[in-house]
Amino acid sequence: MKSRFAVSIRRHAMYALAIAAAVSFAACGGRATNSAPSLGPGLQGVSPKLVLFNQDAKPVEARSLTGKPLLIAFIDTACTGMCQLTTNNLHRVADELGAAQGQNVQFVLVTYNPVFDGPKRLARYARDMHLDTSRWTC
Repeated sequence: MKSRFAVSIRRHAMYALAIAAAVSFAACGGRATNSAPSLGPGLQGVSPKLVLFNQDAKPVEARSLTGKPLLIAFIDTACTGMCQLTTNNLHRVADELGAAQGQNVQFVLVTYNPVFDGPKRLARYARDMHLDTSRWTC
């Protein structure tokens, strides 16, 4: 049986990881310039024209990710360590938010190995990780 202290530490670690993922996405975006209008907090410097492709091979425009809090993690489906741990921790955050509040948050996993991680592999990763793709974009 886990102590209350251990559960509290684990919960705070999950929240810290989720916040770190969001902050690192904002940091990766760089600084906003006059040539690229800001999409909002955390998306400064990201072009509204940026298009990624999801697990269903459908385009996802950066501007479609605005309006809700956004939690992003960078993964590689072949990574069995930190990537799965990160996904599991974000999954726990989604579970703790619950269905009602969770619908107000968008979870996005971005591969850093797009040549290997095509739509079929991302869809399998989502299935294997038990991700609800109405709330998660891979």
